Amino acid sequence: MGRVEIEEELKKRLREKAAIEKALTPFRKEERKLAVYRCGTVDKWYVLQGGERIYLPKSCREEAAQLAKATWLRTRLAETNAEITACRKYLKSFHGEDARLEKLLNQTEFCDLIGHPEYNDMLWKKSKRTKNDKHPESLQIEQKSGDFVRSKSESLIAMTLDKYGIAYRYENPLETPKGKFYPDFTIRHPKNHKTYIWEHFGMMDDEDYAAKVPEKLSIYLECGFVPGENLLMTFEAGGHPLTPHTIEEVIARNLL
Repeated sequence: MGRVEIEEELKKRLREKAAIEKALTPFRKEERKLAVYRCGTVDKWYVLQGGERIYLPKSCREEAAQLAKATWLRTRLAETNAEITACRKYLKSFHGEDARLEKLLNQTEFCDLIGHPEYNDMLWKKSKRTKNDKHPESLQIEQKSGDFVRSKSESLIAMTLDKYGIAYRYENPLETPKGKFYPDFTIRHPKNHKTYIWEHFGMMDDEDYAAKVPEKLSIYLECGFVPGENLLMTFEAGGHPLTPHTIEEVIARNLL
């Protein structure tokens, strides 16, 4: 991971810390911890406080549940604080400068000279571009990259592309004869480094939505994106959700 990724990870952990601390508010004065021990085939609850271990009977389930929640939140907070410290140490080690590899990737001429197009793909993914400003309120699912997508299915696609190290942009602008389009995913093929589009049609059980699909495909064809070649498509309806297996198949068949 480079500096940019660590900075995003730090932001994520700080948000997580704030959420945990808020959830811990009702337990601020609670010093006791809950421990569960296996005695033969039976689990028993014990309260840990001041070096003592006190048995808690099963009739005190509500009290045990509250103690368990407080113990879990404190453990999460400790781990999150440790991760925040690690991120800050990593960033401090660069003295405010980018990692050497990322500095090279920011030099387009250098990437061209060394003849490794996959580096250009990485640079292309990170470079700034105009984003879709329509319905920003629906961008609610955050990805590892820090980008936000609009649906769980798009999130699954993005995570799987990241899993295979495939460079992509979400809703990258595309100029078409009908004006500016924002395809779901614009992809740089990891082997031939050509541009592909992945469009997920997620509401095919909606008549109005489905009626617009042929027109959209026609426009993609005018722009040189052909189904089965450089235009990847997945479909979804109420009773037929997109599955991780389908996404893996599309990637294996077209991008690996």
